[in-house]
Amino acid sequence: MSFDLAFDPRSLAIEVPAAPTSPIVLEARLASVAPRRAFGPDSSIADDVSADARLLGDYGEPPTRWIQAALYAWRVYRRRRELRQSLAVRLQEVAQAQAELENGLVGFADQARPIFEDHPAYAESVDQLRRAEEVLDARIRVLAAENEADAARLASIDARIAKLEAEKEQARHEERLAASELAEAQAELGREELLLKRAESERRAALHRQPDRTSE
Repeated sequence: MSFDLAFDPRSLAIEVPAAPTSPIVLEARLASVAPRRAFGPDSSIADDVSADARLLGDYGEPPTRWIQAALYAWRVYRRRRELRQSLAVRLQEVAQAQAELENGLVGFADQARPIFEDHPAYAESVDQLRRAEEVLDARIRVLAAENEADAARLASIDARIAKLEAEKEQARHEERLAASELAEAQAELGREELLLKRAESERRAALHRQPDRTSE
């Protein structure tokens, strides 16, 4: 799906001079080519936008009979879903284009800076740029130092966590050994109690047979 624009972007092309010009002259040239929009009763731009929106929506003609309303509503619902998907794709393309534009501006600034630095008209702007770069470099150094300190603290915390994990694992091992020893001790105690009960039973049986022998 494609989007049609109501004007030709190439009509907004700005003629870039071969040599640097004064900021006042450049601002005047930009103002002369800036698009003028006046949304008023005498302007046709709003009508153009409405027409483009209708063409883009492609909902078709509104129903003239109530029996056609359900089919028209389904068409509008399906068409809006398609438009939302297309809008998501266009937003990604806009973000990518914005990133490419910023990279292009950075590259252009790097290439044009030697020319601007030697031009007297841009001396004040270049000086402000240098001061801003110095402040930015200072902030970057401060942030780098803070990041190194944070990394050191995180490393120390990770070491402490690793030590605690090792101690916890050792404690679990000792707990398992203690539980095993306790189970063996309880089993041994059970066996001893069983032997004690058997010995007590034998003693009682012996005491019970002793009167019979006396009578004989």
